[in-house]
Amino acid sequence: MSGQRLQTDGYRPEIDGLRSLAILPILLYHAGVSQLSGGFIGVDVFFVISGFLITSIIVRDLDAGRFSLLDFYRRRILRIFPALFVMLVVTMVVGAVMLLPEEVESVGKSVIASAGFVSNLYFWNTVDYFGGAAEAKPLLHTWSLGVEEQFYIGFPLMMMGLHRFAPARIKAVVLAMCVISFAISLWWSLAYPESGFYLLPSRAWQLGVGSLIALGMIPAIGSARTRSGVAAFGVMLIAAGIVFIDTDTVFPAPWAALPTIGSALFIAYGRTGFAAGLLSMSLPRWIGNISYSLYLWHWPIITFYRLQTDMTLDAVETVMLVAASIVAAVLSYHFVERPFLDTFRAVPSRRIAIAGAISLAAVVAGGFGFVANAANWRNLPADVRNVAAYSDYRQFAQYRYQFSKGKCFIGAGDTYDYRSCLSF
Repeated sequence: MSGQRLQTDGYRPEIDGLRSLAILPILLYHAGVSQLSGGFIGVDVFFVISGFLITSIIVRDLDAGRFSLLDFYRRRILRIFPALFVMLVVTMVVGAVMLLPEEVESVGKSVIASAGFVSNLYFWNTVDYFGGAAEAKPLLHTWSLGVEEQFYIGFPLMMMGLHRFAPARIKAVVLAMCVISFAISLWWSLAYPESGFYLLPSRAWQLGVGSLIALGMIPAIGSARTRSGVAAFGVMLIAAGIVFIDTDTVFPAPWAALPTIGSALFIAYGRTGFAAGLLSMSLPRWIGNISYSLYLWHWPIITFYRLQTDMTLDAVETVMLVAASIVAAVLSYHFVERPFLDTFRAVPSRRIAIAGAISLAAVVAGGFGFVANAANWRNLPADVRNVAAYSDYRQFAQYRYQFSKGKCFIGAGDTYDYRSCLSF
């Protein structure tokens, strides 16, 4: 497995800068900057980065004979859990104060799903990402964490098995995984767009592309100038996706190939050169450092604000929400992320795993308690409660009967049943 792999040892500042190129479009798009119609593709950039970095760690430790699943998940727990769980608890507290009982119940269910890293499955079953209802879900953005963590349940096991029994086939297997996943993504994006957007089989190819780079499945380019040009072209592909992709684009496949390939080209060839120099500057690196916390906090902040005002944001509100999100991210990074990483870095993996499992169970239990007491958090008049009960009308049997989804009011992949709809 060694030999032709891309050298990944050591800190790569330009990848922190690439994270800034991922998070800023997401933040601005969600804060109402309509000119960035494809800002949501920043998630696709994150997938490639994650696949590259995690695979680099796995193969490095496998080659050195020191890979441990416990150590692997220890890193994930310290990196992911603290900031995520704090955000989930704060979201419940704010939701209890601001939301109606049915909305509180929805938030509680999404907290349970988010803490269990299955929120992509939950939102796939309950909401359309590009629909109006999506803007009222404070934890909708956690779907991408679900995709990543589900990938990292099976992928390390696969790599361990291949490294032991078929090391020469590792690259071929990962490549085949990417091809199959991309084919599924093409199919689902056209026939079942919600499945294509939310579910791991349709997204694994993006993480897998990052893995292929870590495995060295890239052509060698001898010229430094050519490498720099290819890396810059990769950044241009990401920028093109941000500007030209929109909510009407068939997504993720094939158009997610723009940010995915662009990110891959930059990671593979962007160690030096003009694009690397720009993204290695202090400001992009700083934004990249806080990008995880910024991703976690921006959407609940924007969503709660919209729920209290209006779904359409003006320029002043956009600036205010962007600033509030950055402040929350800085506080989260310096008072949650870094302290946990620095303090518990030397703690044995078993203790971290136990603490992580207890923390996860506590947040999930808190979510169940939050749901069970949804009607008790606010003292609302009876008539308000009666009206509020219809805020989740889509889940009612009356809604399904009245709108005959899949027969009369059809969506992508549905067939219009004129006999049922035109008969009385």
